[in-house]
Amino acid sequence: MQYSRAANRGRRRYRSFVSAGIFWACLTVLCGGNAAAGQHGRDATLTGRVVVVHGDDSAVSETHARGLAAADRVPYVSPYNDAEVVAGQGTVGIELARQLPGVDAVFIALGGGGLMAGVAAHLKSVWPGTMVIGCSPENSAVMIESIKAGRIVDRPSLPTLSDGTAGGVEKDAITFEWCRTLGDEFVTVSENEIRQAMRSVQETHHLAVEGAAGVALAAFLRTAGAWRGKTVVVILCGGNVDPGVLRSTS
Repeated sequence: MQYSRAANRGRRRYRSFVSAGIFWACLTVLCGGNAAAGQHGRDATLTGRVVVVHGDDSAVSETHARGLAAADRVPYVSPYNDAEVVAGQGTVGIELARQLPGVDAVFIALGGGGLMAGVAAHLKSVWPGTMVIGCSPENSAVMIESIKAGRIVDRPSLPTLSDGTAGGVEKDAITFEWCRTLGDEFVTVSENEIRQAMRSVQETHHLAVEGAAGVALAAFLRTAGAWRGKTVVVILCGGNVDPGVLRSTS
């Protein structure tokens, strides 16, 4: 039996649990208090893994998880600050390149930057002219604020429907430089815009998407006029949404 510690946000928490089950690993996941409370118990019940809530921000839980892993001498799995994790999320870009002849722009939810860094790295290598647009909630846009400042900054985050992108960024995050150099534009959206985007996907496509997916769609909808006649991708990055949150968008 292998043991490991991880800090995870939103959808990545559930995927970590499933992966641990496949390899018969004993996994403890630490989450910040800004993650939807209902998801903790549901994810743990479905997978038989352990969820520990520590701190009120994902950056705090990440630091604590690293410390626990070091003390226990077990591997630590970052939700974004790891080259292999970034590469794994970048496979979304590979899928896009295989399925489409070209893309003018791609809208990507931006928290710690793993998804954006991975997807942008691949798409820019095959389609250099593709615009990569990072999207964050106004209530928690730490990476965008960091890019504006030219360094990783510590900013408080307010509650947001997009718990998968919420919280701070580790000071040595490898994703910062990738997002800074590969991102073409950055957009922040309000909670009402996120809610409306989530509702739109439910009503139009009969899909339940999480807040982070709503962020990317909301950013596109705000700027849709500029993309008329263009090929645009909005990455709906997950559906791990708390039932109470989902009801609030209906």
